[in-house]
Amino acid sequence: MCVASCLSWVPEKGTVGACGDLAPLAHLTLGLMGEGLMWSPQSGWADAKAVLLGHGLTPIILKPKEGLALINGTQMISSLGSEALERAQAIARQADIVAALTLESLKGTNKAFDKGTPHHTLPYHLTQLKHTHTHTHTHTHTKHTHTTVVSVHLSQVHGIANDTIAFVKKILTTELNSATDNPLVFAERGITISGGNFHGEYPAKALDYLAIGVHELACISERCIERLCNPSLSELPAFLVNEGGLNSGFMIAHCTAAALVSENKGLCHPASVDSLSTSAATEDHVSMGGWAARKALRVVEHVEQVLAIELLAACQALEFRVPLKTTPPLEEVRKLVRSVVRPWDKDRVMSPDIEAAHKLLLEEKVWEAVRPYMEKYEQMERQQ
Repeated sequence: MCVASCLSWVPEKGTVGACGDLAPLAHLTLGLMGEGLMWSPQSGWADAKAVLLGHGLTPIILKPKEGLALINGTQMISSLGSEALERAQAIARQADIVAALTLESLKGTNKAFDKGTPHHTLPYHLTQLKHTHTHTHTHTHTKHTHTTVVSVHLSQVHGIANDTIAFVKKILTTELNSATDNPLVFAERGITISGGNFHGEYPAKALDYLAIGVHELACISERCIERLCNPSLSELPAFLVNEGGLNSGFMIAHCTAAALVSENKGLCHPASVDSLSTSAATEDHVSMGGWAARKALRVVEHVEQVLAIELLAACQALEFRVPLKTTPPLEEVRKLVRSVVRPWDKDRVMSPDIEAAHKLLLEEKVWEAVRPYMEKYEQMERQQ
C-alpha cells in the first residue's frame, strides 16, 4: 500500500474547543478539497490541489452534512494531547531512574520507598534499581545520609504523576474512540440525537490535569539538582566540578532548570477555567481545549529538559564517588550517558550535552538500559 503523506497546513492557534476545533479542522479539510496549502516529502509546502494531483489523488467534493462532520470534533485537542500523554508516560518512568541515580550520588536512604507506605505507586523502580551494593547501604550510618523532604517524598510525588497519567490516558482513549459529530445517528435504533459531544471539556480538563501532575516531576527534579550542586548538602564539590573558583560547573545548568520549572508554573494555570461566548452566543460556553493541549505538550517538553539536566548532574556526581559503584542497572545508565557525554573536568559549552541527554530521554534509551533488570525483578516478585 502506497502512502502519499500529503498533509494539510493547520494553524496551531485559533480554536476555543466548543463546537469542535472548527478553525484548525477546517484547514485540515481544505487540503483534502484541494484548497490552501499541503505538504508532501516530494513537493514540500505547495498549493494543495497541485500536491494532490502530483500524487494521483483527486480533491474530495463534499456532500450535504459532510463538511460539518469533518470540522465538528476534538481531533486537534486529542491529537496534541495524545502526544503530550505519550511523552509524559515515557519521561515519568525514566524520572524514577534518574531519581535513583541522584539518591545514589547523594547517599540517600531507600527506606521511604517500602511498598507498605501509603500511595506507593512506583512499581519496583526506586527500590529495585537501588537493590544491591548501593551507596545507600554503604553509607547508611554516616552523619550526612540525606533523608530530606526531597528524598523521602519521591514516591508520593512521582506516584501521583503516574496516577495522573493513567487517568488522562483513560479520558483520551474514550475521546479518540468517540464520535464527535452532531447529530449522532444510531441506525440500529432508528434515531438521531443532537448533543454536545463535540465540546472539548473532557480532554481540556484532563490535559490541564496532566500538565499540573507532570510538572511536579520537574519541580522535584530541580530540587534534586540544587542538592547535587550545593556542597553543604551533598558532600560533593561545589557545582559538581573541581577548582570551583575557576569553573562554574553545573551552576548555570541549574539556573536553566529553575527557569524551566518557573515557566511551567505559569503554563500550569488551567486553560479550561476560562470561557468566552462566541458565535453570536450560540457557543456560550467553551473549553479552551486547544490551548490546554498545546501548553500540556510544552510542560512535558520542559520536564524532559529538566530531567536531562538532573541526569547529567547525577552522573557527574557519581564521578566523585569512585571507587564506589552503583547497582548493575544504574551502572548501565551511567555507561549510556557516558557514551554521549564525557565527564566535566573543567568548564565547556554545556548545551550540546544537555541536548544529547534530552535525546536519550526522548528516545527512551534510559528506560531501555534498565528494562531487562526491571523485567527480571518483576518476574522474581511474581514468583514470591
